[in-house]
Parts: sequence; C-alpha cells; structure tokens
Amino acid sequence: MPRMLDFHLEPQGEAHRYTVKVYPRGDSQLLAQDDFEFPVSFLTGFEISRMDAEGGDPRERLERLTAFGQKLYQKLFTPPIKAAWEAAAAGDDFLTLCLRVSPDPACAGLQALPWETLHDGQEFIAAGARSGLSRLPLDIDPRPPAPPLPPPLKMLALVSSPLDLKETERLQIEREQEILLQAVNSPAGQGAIALEFEDEAKLPILETALENHYHILHYSGHGISPENGGGLLLEDLHGNRRPATVEELLSAIRKSGDSLKLVALSGCQTARTLHSGGFRDLARGLARQGVPAVIAMQFSISDDAGLLFAEQFYLRVAAGLPLEQALSATRRQMLYSDKPHLQADALAAVLIAADGNCLKVEAKAEAEAKEGGLKIDFSFHLPLAQLSRGFYGRRKEYREIRDALVFRGDRAVIVHGIGGIGKTALISYSAERLRKHFKGVYAFNCSVGALAPERILLELHRYFERLGVNELQALLHQSFPPEQLATYLAQFLSQWPLLLIFDNFESQLTPAPVRPPDKDVRIPANLSGLNRPGLTGSTHSIAEVNLREFMAALVKATATGTRFLFTTRYRFDLESKRVGNIRELPLHDLSRPEALGLMQKLPRLSGADFPEKLRAFKTFGGHPYALVALDRHCAHQPLTKALENAAGLHGELREFLVLELNYSQLSERARELLDRLSAFRVPVAPGAAEWVMGEKVNTNAAVELLKRIDREKLPEQFKNLDDAKLLELLEKSLPQQRKAENLTQPIKELADWGLLTPILEAGSLAQLAVHSLVRDFCRERHNREAWRLLLRDAAAFYTNQTKLIRRDDKSPAALWSEMEAFELRMEAGDWEDAANLLMNAGPLLDRWGWGRYLESQYNRLLDKAGKPTLAKILHNRAILLQNRGDYGAALEHYRQSLEIEEELGNRAGVAITLHQIGMIHQQRGEYGAALEQYRQSLAIKEEIGDRAGVAKTLHQIGMIHQDRGDYGAALEQYRQSLEIVEEIGDRAGVAKTLHQIGMIHQARGDYGAALEQYRQSLEIEEELGNRAGVAQSLHQIGMIHQDRGEYGAALEQYRQSLEIVEEIGDRAGVAQTLHQIGMIHQQRGEYGAALEHYRQSLEIEEELGNRAGVAESRAQIGKLFTETARYPEALEHLFFALAELAQMQSPNAQIVANMLKTLRGKWGAAHFDPAWQKATGQPAPDWVK
Repeated sequence: MPRMLDFHLEPQGEAHRYTVKVYPRGDSQLLAQDDFEFPVSFLTGFEISRMDAEGGDPRERLERLTAFGQKLYQKLFTPPIKAAWEAAAAGDDFLTLCLRVSPDPACAGLQALPWETLHDGQEFIAAGARSGLSRLPLDIDPRPPAPPLPPPLKMLALVSSPLDLKETERLQIEREQEILLQAVNSPAGQGAIALEFEDEAKLPILETALENHYHILHYSGHGISPENGGGLLLEDLHGNRRPATVEELLSAIRKSGDSLKLVALSGCQTARTLHSGGFRDLARGLARQGVPAVIAMQFSISDDAGLLFAEQFYLRVAAGLPLEQALSATRRQMLYSDKPHLQADALAAVLIAADGNCLKVEAKAEAEAKEGGLKIDFSFHLPLAQLSRGFYGRRKEYREIRDALVFRGDRAVIVHGIGGIGKTALISYSAERLRKHFKGVYAFNCSVGALAPERILLELHRYFERLGVNELQALLHQSFPPEQLATYLAQFLSQWPLLLIFDNFESQLTPAPVRPPDKDVRIPANLSGLNRPGLTGSTHSIAEVNLREFMAALVKATATGTRFLFTTRYRFDLESKRVGNIRELPLHDLSRPEALGLMQKLPRLSGADFPEKLRAFKTFGGHPYALVALDRHCAHQPLTKALENAAGLHGELREFLVLELNYSQLSERARELLDRLSAFRVPVAPGAAEWVMGEKVNTNAAVELLKRIDREKLPEQFKNLDDAKLLELLEKSLPQQRKAENLTQPIKELADWGLLTPILEAGSLAQLAVHSLVRDFCRERHNREAWRLLLRDAAAFYTNQTKLIRRDDKSPAALWSEMEAFELRMEAGDWEDAANLLMNAGPLLDRWGWGRYLESQYNRLLDKAGKPTLAKILHNRAILLQNRGDYGAALEHYRQSLEIEEELGNRAGVAITLHQIGMIHQQRGEYGAALEQYRQSLAIKEEIGDRAGVAKTLHQIGMIHQDRGDYGAALEQYRQSLEIVEEIGDRAGVAKTLHQIGMIHQARGDYGAALEQYRQSLEIEEELGNRAGVAQSLHQIGMIHQDRGEYGAALEQYRQSLEIVEEIGDRAGVAQTLHQIGMIHQQRGEYGAALEHYRQSLEIEEELGNRAGVAESRAQIGKLFTETARYPEALEHLFFALAELAQMQSPNAQIVANMLKTLRGKWGAAHFDPAWQKATGQPAPDWVK
C-alpha cells in the first residue's frame, strides 16, 4: 500500500529559520522534528529563473536543478529528519513526501521554492523509483477517501488565446488541442477517458460547461501575474482578453458541485504563456475551495515535454494509480528520456493534493449494477439514429442553435450541409441539451416516407394524447385547407412550448426551376446579395404543394412557444418571402482536433496510434460519415490496409453523398466555379470566387507608372532595361484585377445543393468553404497538370492581395494568407516557389515569435529544394539561431551553406555567408576573427563586382572600429560605403550609413553634426516608406536630446518611435524604446516609473528569448537599485546580467563588472563581500574590489 509522510514547515521565529515536523499521514504521532535555515534571497530567485525552459542549454539546466535540489536536501534533511525518512523508505511500498508549508507570511519564500528538485545524491525524491512528492498547504486538511467514480473519467479542456494578444503571445489553439488529443489517445481509445474541448474560453461558457459534471478540467493559456492578483486570462464576448480573477474562477468552479476532482493549469506550449506564476495563487485557491487535486507548472516547458507529460500522466491516472504515483512515474519517464530538454523539463509540474486517490474509477460491472430507477419520459420523442459513441464537437454550432431558439426568439433553425456531415447528430444532441427549456421534444424522421399536413397533425395528436392532452382531437378528420389547419395548430403550439424537429427534410424537397438572374447583376464584394429580394431564390422547394403551404403557414403563425428545427442536405425556402426570424446554420467539416476526437470514440479507430489517426484525417478530412465508414471497414482489415485501399471507400462515400448525381445537376458555370474553388484548402473570402472565375482587367496602371519613373533613381540593374522589359516587370509587381459577371447565381446553386458552404459572421457572408470530400472529388476529375494550374491560381489569389504591402506594413492576416499560398505551392510540387514564399515571410515570422514554426517549414523543404535553394534555407535557419544567441548551431548551419555555395561555385553566396559568420564573431566581441571573415567576404565581392555587397561589408567593418572606439577608422569605412551606395542608387543603404555616421558624432559629443546625419537619414527613410528605419532614426534623435538633458523632447521622439514599432510588430524595437524611456525617468529621479518601463522591456526580451536584451535590462535595474540603496536587489540583477553576458562572451560584461564595483563602493565591503560569499560560496573576487 502506498504510504505518505507529511513534512510540516513552520516559521521558527528568526529570519530564514524554520521548523520541520514529520508525521505519518492520518496519524498525529510525531516521527521527527528539527530546525533548519534556508535564506530565500534575490540570488535564490536568480537560481530559480535559470531553471526555466528559456534558460539555455538543457544539460546545464538539469545540472542546475540537481545542484539546487541537493542544496535543498542538505538544508531540510537534518540527521533526525533524514533518519525518519530513511526508516519509512526502507519498506517496499511507494512513499510520498507531502510538503505542507505554513500560510504564515514568514514562510512565503518557502512556498515559491521548487521543492520538486529535492535530490538525495542518488535521485530526485519527486521522481524516485519508490518515492514521490506532492504539496498541501498546512491550512488545508487532507480529505478522506471518496467513493470511486463511474467510468469513464470525463475531462474538459479549455484553451484560451484572446484575439487581441500580440502574435508572439497567442497560442495555436488547434495545436494545443491536438497535443492533448495525442496525449490521451491510448486511454481514450480504451474508453477510460472521455475528452471534450470547449472552443470558447469565456467565463459564462466555462460555468455552463462545468454543470456537466466533469472530473478533470485542463486549462491551457495565460495566467495573470501574481502582482495583479493572479487568475487566468480568458476571453470576452468578442474574443478579446478578459482577465478572470481567482475569486471569479472559484465561483465558476462551484458550479461543478463536488464532481470536479483535478484541475490542471498548464499549457502544452507553456514556453509561450505569460505569468504562469499566476497559476500558483489560483492553485492554492482551488485547493482551499475543495478541489481535491491541482496541478500547475512552475517552469515553462517545451512542446515535446508538454506532450510527453500529459501522455504519460493521464495514461497512469486512467490505469488507476494515485496521483502521486502517476506523477512520480511520469517525471521518471521524462528524466530517463534520451532527449536532454525532456529531462530538464521533468520537474516542472507541481501537485497540490488533498486526496491523491480522487480519480479512482469503479469497475465497469459495479457501475452498471448501480444504474437503476428506470422510467419513460413520454414528452421526449426522438426517433432518430442515436450515436452509441456519443456526440463529439460542434459545440459552437450547438450554442448557435441554443441562442437562436432560446435567447433570440428565432422561430426556426435550418441546419444544412452535405450528407453525413453530422446534422442529425447535432440536432439530437441539441434536443437533449435543450429539453429543459421546452415542455417536450418531438421529431419527425422525414426519410421514412412522405409528409403531409394530416400526418403531422395525427402524429402530434397521438404524442399529446399520451401526455393526457386531447385538444388536437378537434382538428382531426376535418377538411381544412392547409393554411387554415396550420393556423389552428399554431394556436395550440404557441401555448405549449415544444421543440419540433424535422430531420432529413431533403426527402420532401424538389429542385426548383431556375429563372435567369436579373440583368447586369454583379457579385458584391462580400456577396451580401445572396439573399437579396429580386435575385433567384434557393434551388429547392417543398415538393408537395399542400405541405409547402402548411409548413410556411405553421412557422409563420407560431410566434411564441414552439420552435422548429430542420435538417436538410439542400437549402430551401419555406416561402419566397421569409415567414419570420429563421436562421440558417450551414455545417462544414469537423476541425482536425474535432475529427481526431471523434476517432477516439469509434470502436476500432479509437485503438489506432495517433500518427495513424492523422493519416486518416489527411485521407478523409473531417467528414463524420467518412470516418465512421472507415471505422466500419477496419472491422475486416487493419487501418493501414484500409488507408491503402482508400479508393474503394471514396467510391462508397461518393455514392452515399450522391456527388456524381448532384454534380451532374449543376449548370456548367456552377461546375466550373466548384472546380476552381476546390483548389483552396481552407475556407476562403468571397472575393476568391471572382478571382478564380474572372477575366483580367487592363487598368493601364503599369503604363502610367512607367511614365512617371525617373530612371536615374532606379537601382543599377534596372537602369539599362528598355521600356518593354521594364513594363513587363512592373505588370508582374502590381496586383492584378479580375472581373466576373453574375456569380451570385452559381454560388447560390452550389450552396443549395450542399456542395459549397457559406460561412456567416454577424449575419453577413464571411467565407466560402468546400468540403474535403468534394475537394477530393473535384481533384480526381482533373489530371495532375490541370490540378496544379488550379492550385497555382488559388495561391496567386493570396499573393496578389499583398503585392503592394511593404513588409513592415503587413498585418498578421496578410502574412498568414501568404503562408496559405505556400501550402498550395507545396501541394502543387512547386518547391522553389514555395521556398521563395517562405523565405520572404521569414523575417516577419521570426519578428512575431514564430521562429520555431518557420524552422519546421524549412525542414519540409530540405530534401526537396535544389542545392541553390537549400544553401539559402540553411543560411536563413542560421540567422534564426543567431538571433536567439545560439551562435554555435548558427555557425554550423552557415558552414553547411558555405560548403554548398563553394561546391556550386556561387561566389556571391560564399561572400554573403562569410559576412554573416563575421557578424557572429563581432557579436561575441571576437573582433579579429570578425575582421578576417569580413575581409574574405570583401575580396570576393570586389572580385565579382558586387558593389552593394562591398558597401555592406565596409559598413560592418566600420561598426567594429566604432565598437573599439576608433572613430576615425570607422568614419573612413562609412564614407567609402556611403560613396558606393550613392553611386548605385541604394537609398536605403545611404540612410543606414548616414545613421551610423550620426552615431559616431553622437559618441564624440558633436550633437549638431549627429542630428544633421539623423535628419538626412530620416528624410530618406520617410521617402522610402521604411517605417522601421524611421522609428530607428527617431529613437536615436531622442537619445541626443536625452544626452543633452532635454528630456521632454527626448520623450516625444521616443513616443513617436514607440508608436511605429508597436504598429509594425517590432517587439525588439518596443523593448529597446521602453528601456530608453525608463532611463529618462531614472535620470530625472522618477525611479518608480523607470522601474516599470524596465520591467515591461524585460518581459518582452524574455518572451523573445533575447538573452543580451534580458541582461541589459537586468543590468539597468541593478544600477537603479544601486542608486536607490536597494543593494541586495541590485546585487541580484547585476549578478544575473554578468553571468549571462560572460556566458555569451559579450564585451558588455565589463560594463556590468564596473557596475558591481560601484555597488560595492556604495554598499560597503563589509556588506557586499559577505553577500557575495553567501550567494556564490566563493569570496568576492579581486576584480570587484
């Protein structure tokens, strides 16, 4: 039997001294007691910060974790405590150390320590072969064992990524969902865990969801900083950030009653989450609220670690292990991985548990025996096919139905979409959930025979008769006209709130005659004219005239009480004019996480490995019937074989969906539109229809532009082109305009046949979507080359929209549209074009924090691109690594690129790579090695006549002289560079060099000359529209005003610069300007404002992983604390900065060393030297004295 020892940690009375008492769990007998000392200081915080996932080399992190844990062990495990622990551990049972820290403020420092690192010299106690570690605040009593839970364990996952977060802060929601789906793939396949996702992280939605008695709540997202009260960053009604306080979240969780047993506050992309420290306060609050167990991450961890942790932990929980054992085994699995970063992330999770057995599940036979109290609800008549696997996904669509019928007062909802898309499953689920809002539910399965007004009346009469209501008897066997009968029936239904469902209503429809569209009707920009009076209505109507009149009158006359739900493959109108508030709800494919979740509920696919499920999704998409059919095929063959024989199943699906028949019914123009729209992989803006069907409009824009060009201002390579060649280049660079007539009708035709899904937002058409199976059908109708042409045209739709947008002006939406073009080019096998799109997008992806994603896309091209492109990809990957400060890996990539360039004889490429290698040496302060690389690069550029390249290298050599303080030599290099860029018309190069010359004048104190250079540079940048360059010049002008003591003028320049860098998403520029504003406040003596700006800058630098920027901010904060006599905190920050800069071999380490000398002088050697000794274990070095 597992056993547990409670370690009570209480204040002893003196600072940093504590008492530890050891008790067996559930026993008041004291086994051991002793005092120990553990000073929690700024250097403790420094040590802990270096254990985070962003803390550099994982091997070094693991060494730090081990060293810290051994130090903790030596302090806590005094001889009597160690003896008690070893005596308890001598048996064969699993032993848990439960750390119970007093809530006394004197113990606040102990609560923040990473106790999971406790290391006895042989192993981590939290991940021992027969030991584990949990926590429980001393003011929370352990809970007695609860009764076992009925299977399966119900788990709700909530992913929050507010829309107004910056790109660097937003989580990829589908990625988070897929990581968790992959993690629980095995237990979910065995029926041990039922995982559901809530797709909107809103507080009211969370409250409502928790009423469904989930056992586990798994949250992925951002926390709120402890300084701001802690809590979670959820979403408001518009999807923007909505901080939820600890109190609000605790109130929401009360809705779950006592069903919620475990809350996991995590995030599989925790390296991107903000304020994970805010989870700690919430975790303790949840434990005090009565939640038996809470898990929170104390460090950021990698994606891989998040996946492995969730996978191993939930597998063991589902197998029935207590949480302490499950977590210990998970940590151990990670520690014994062969991947260093997984080992270093093994101790991130903290378990607060009042009952480690709270997720114990009773045997299935026992659970079934408890089911009883059978009864029949005659008010609930739902004779539709029910899913034995249960409903999955479509939560957003369910809420639309609920809101329409219950809250907005719509009379009816028509759910339409291609066959097998899940319409019946959705309304069955909706009926179950909404029954409490109605007196009853009655469904007609329209596929079993023809409907008639008399049949509807008779069935409803029999239904109500069973309920003891006979009012409809008076309407039977009367020869009322359909409209009159409907009016009488509506009187009754208005008084009796009934949810009335008509499923498979397409069986009652017939194609309506198509009349020509109005003359000169053109598709509006947003296709809002689809429902305009005067345009052709839906292509289907109710076939039988009496039923048509009856249904229209019934819905029209039932103003209150009863509400109507229809499902149909084809869109239809109840009447040519709408009969009231009727909402249409088109269904598209399930998202990838939804489809993977559905597979986990199917009898055979549930047991498949996660990669096989991904392959199934790639083959059949998110069409529910397709996945169910695939599962059925797997009864006779393994999934791998079924996927190899996918063609046969595709044929079955087409027969079920009657794709060939529906396609053959289309007009020629509608068929062409469907073929062309099918090239798009994802829902697309309505304007795509005009693009793929339109003819090019000749605007003469290129001709007019050619007339205004001043050839003397063109770059050298364009000056000698004739007009025809120049015109050709201009036409390629300008966006193309296309015009198509009368697209409204074919779009409506496709939507009505269920082959195209209109996606509405706020009542307006936002996107058009082609189902994946329809896309496959259309693709197979074309030969390979014809399909590639369609893919290229679809890709051009995206790139055409961004042609005239400068890089710094591109929005995230514009960038991701280019990445969709990249995906289409990849599908077409146009590797070189795909690579060019990716490389052009690379700088923005990296700037906005998507460097890892960019790397993964480069990896896809490594074995496909030709050698010239491969060399560029390796070069670009090296730049990513260089920007992160991973200089060793960057150099390796540059050398691989250099080897290819030399093999190809590409002298220009060799020169560029040598130049970049020189920059790494320069950043390291290795100026001699840097100059050698630059000189080799310069010689090649001069040899091949690359004057622009020569200018860049001369400029960089000038920067080395500038860094060394040799301003005369630097100016000479800049002047040579400036002469070249002026000759070749490189205006951007001129601006850059003028800016650098200005910096030399500024360093010399010649502010007038410096301002003149900056203003010239600024004028050129504004002329070129280079907003990043404008921001840089404004920033530097601000620094001159700052150096002169003109703080008001300086702040004005900084604010202008800050506005620009925020607009263009330059997070590094934002951090730099905030830092500089902080320095102004510091110089004015406004230390509070200064500290706030430094901290904002520091937070951004930490998010970006910019180690040099982090060190600079920490150094400045250390300097501020020195000036304000906060000497211990000053030592903390300066020590951190020195360690980082020394590790990076940065020349700025000497500046920080001088700051430490200043600190020692102000604090006094009598205080500084002991503090240094205590923090480092070494005497203060001579260089600081």
